[in-house]
Amino acid sequence: MKESRAQSGPAAKRGSEEGLGSPERRGRDVPAKKKSRRIRWLIYLIFWAALVGSFGWLAIDQASQYSALRNEIEQVKAETERAVSAHEALERQIAFIGSDAYIEQQARERLGLVKPTEIIFRNLGR
Repeated sequence: MKESRAQSGPAAKRGSEEGLGSPERRGRDVPAKKKSRRIRWLIYLIFWAALVGSFGWLAIDQASQYSALRNEIEQVKAETERAVSAHEALERQIAFIGSDAYIEQQARERLGLVKPTEIIFRNLGR
């Protein structure tokens, strides 16, 4: 009776089907399962690597854009400083041109005028 019970249970059903319970069949199923798991993990790995890589690429691209904009800001600041200093120089020149000292200087240099109390000395060729 023990034999009939052993054959009528789940073990008897597995053994009675063609090759499902045999070691050869189990040996082939395990690598197929492992292979499908490896493929699945490989797909996950590729997906996550692509995702992380794309975020990394975006970060590098944004860093280079930030650096370019930073350089442009520095150039504009330097140009602004040059313009401000040129403006200040022109303001000083305008103030000097309107002064009595500039008018006197130009009268002496361009027109050769002197004050009545001044004595003119000229070099006669030596």
